[in-house]
Amino acid sequence: MFFAALSDSSRNGETRNLDTPHTFTVTDGTNTYTVTASALSYAYTSVKNGDSDRQNLGKALYLYNQAADAHFVS
Repeated sequence: MFFAALSDSSRNGETRNLDTPHTFTVTDGTNTYTVTASALSYAYTSVKNGDSDRQNLGKALYLYNQAADAHFVS
C-alpha cells in the first residue's frame, strides 16, 4: 500500500481544494500506474461502497467541501 502527501503548501490542507484533482504516478521500474483523484474521490467511494458509517463520512466530507467553497467565494 502506498500513501501520498501533497508538498505544495499553498494547496495542502485547504478545505476549498478538496475537490481539486491531483495526478499520482507510481512505478516499480517496469510497471507504471497513474491515478487522478481528489479527497472527494474517497468521499465518492465511501458513499458507493462503504458501510453506513463510511457512507455518512463521505456525505459529510462532500457537504463540508461545498460549505468551504461557498465561504471562500464570498
